[in-house]
Amino acid sequence: LFLNLNEAHAPYTAPRGFDDFERFLPPGTTLEDLPDGYFGYAADRRDYNSGARELLDAEPEIQRALYDASILYQDSLLDRLFKGMRELEIMEETLVIVTSDHGEEFNEQGRFGHQLSLSDRLLHVPLILRYPELLPARARVAEPASLVDVFPTVLGVIEAKSGVKPKPEPSLQALEGFDLLPRMRGEAVMPRNWVMAHADNPTDYLVGFSNFALDGSFPLAKNSMHAITMLRRGSQKYFRFGDGFEAWLDLAFDPHEDAAERDEVEANPELPAEAAAFSQGLDHLLETLMIRREMLTGQVARFSLSKNRGATGIELHNLELAGYIGEQPTSREIYPPPLPAQVIPD
Repeated sequence: LFLNLNEAHAPYTAPRGFDDFERFLPPGTTLEDLPDGYFGYAADRRDYNSGARELLDAEPEIQRALYDASILYQDSLLDRLFKGMRELEIMEETLVIVTSDHGEEFNEQGRFGHQLSLSDRLLHVPLILRYPELLPARARVAEPASLVDVFPTVLGVIEAKSGVKPKPEPSLQALEGFDLLPRMRGEAVMPRNWVMAHADNPTDYLVGFSNFALDGSFPLAKNSMHAITMLRRGSQKYFRFGDGFEAWLDLAFDPHEDAAERDEVEANPELPAEAAAFSQGLDHLLETLMIRREMLTGQVARFSLSKNRGATGIELHNLELAGYIGEQPTSREIYPPPLPAQVIPD
């Protein structure tokens, strides 16, 4: 069962009983200067992010309070779910995973929402797993993890529960994530020392802004119309922008990630020596994952072509001459070797 809860998305309009967001406001913050019915609607956020309007008094604090009230309501829905599972007596035999696809920004870097950035405010999300039979209670794993690890972990739990190891096949060998079960159980395994994230070029999103323009009147045209790829190791993060710029920072000294903001990147083009190792590590990862994915998709394409009943005899003959179909490859050719070590070489 997959349950997708959107109650923590803007606009933050928790229902009656959970809409008392004023209790989450810091002392001295009032609502007097905000428009009636303000809940941080998407258009309001876009207008501010794009420079079409000024920041309202106490707007970040009020948006956070609305957000917290919405999360409280969402927590109540999970409570209803878990109570229902206990009534059905299935809670203790069910693997429960609670996670999120992203966090939110509340003007820490001059924007609201969850676009236009790969800051930890967006990337550092909860990942909570409960399965009493296999997982220790209240154990916390400090090593990094990624949402692409969720599916391999589910497979790992199934394997540990059933005792049956799945046969190696391309769809499993090409998984980009890792089974977190051994680490959660405290087993001695090689730690994963990296996580990676990517944000596509958001131009298709930005063109919908009311003041979109390809000139100086639209600041996001200069600062945000690029893809971003990020590699993190420990407290250090490396960013590669789609237009060639790079950035590197250490969260221990730059917790707000100022060095990854575009104005800062352009003003400080010199990167420390550590960034070169990150750049090479990112290239290594991207190439490794690309090879594995191509091995999977190539095998699928070969199988599909060989089963294509609509192709003519001449077409099939030409495909066989070119090596795309015909005699099936050996198992060594089908199945790629296991993923390389989870540690990126220095």
